[in-house]
Amino acid sequence: MRLRTECKSCKKLNKVSSKGVLLRRDLEEKVGEEFRFRCTDCGIENTTHVNSIIAANSNLVTYILIPFGAIFFILVSYYIGAIIIITALLSSNNSNSTLFNKSKV
Repeated sequence: MRLRTECKSCKKLNKVSSKGVLLRRDLEEKVGEEFRFRCTDCGIENTTHVNSIIAANSNLVTYILIPFGAIFFILVSYYIGAIIIITALLSSNNSNSTLFNKSKV
């Protein structure tokens, strides 16, 4: 989770430290009801209220989970496919020998 707040002068979003913060109450305990930050774009110092902070999902989790999910899916599909093929071959072989043993001249 990424926490951001808007600069009052240039309207750019700035990062807010979110280490150990899950709720606004946690952030308020950490930095206070109102806190100061310096805009990374224009350099002006702003004061903002905890309620004006917005949270966004971190894309890092998505970028990590999608490749692992794809690799997992491919491996599972490969092994399930291999198991199905081996089972079909063994079953076919077994049925052929059963058919041969049942037939008499």
